[in-house]
Amino acid sequence: NLVTSPDSALWSSNSASITFNDINNPATIVSNLQTGLNELYWTVFDAICQDSIIDTIQINVIPPSNELAIAGDNIDTCNISTFNLSANSPITANANWLQSAQQQSNGIVIVDPNDSNTQVKNLAPGESYQFIWQFYDACGTISLDTIELNNVAAPTDNAFAGTDIYYCG
Repeated sequence: NLVTSPDSALWSSNSASITFNDINNPATIVSNLQTGLNELYWTVFDAICQDSIIDTIQINVIPPSNELAIAGDNIDTCNISTFNLSANSPITANANWLQSAQQQSNGIVIVDPNDSNTQVKNLAPGESYQFIWQFYDACGTISLDTIELNNVAAPTDNAFAGTDIYYCG
């Protein structure tokens, strides 16, 4: 907040490496934040009462993750109604399975979206499906990978090679 004269204010921090473009500007630019928790202090000095008030803001800098989501290879199946997905598990990130709103409205169910090896249900023969395995953290999506499941319908035609032939030779 802006401070009116004769009062004054300044920024300080819990780390000597943190710098402020203008320590007296409440909207200053802060540089050199460290990974982890950083505390910034806005101290207002009351010139008349010879008192000060301190407000603290905490900024938690999360290091970028390089984890890679792997949903697995695309799959061709035949006439199934359920399938077990099999993706890699994250080390530090969070993860979940996603699907399109259209797939979901068609009744396709991801049993446990947070389980890398969950089951999907209500698959129909002759349809293709896409499932997205997502790694994310507090800063957003880290990595995505998509698996396509092609559920081929079983043949409905009868096999008929013709009438039997007897050959005398």
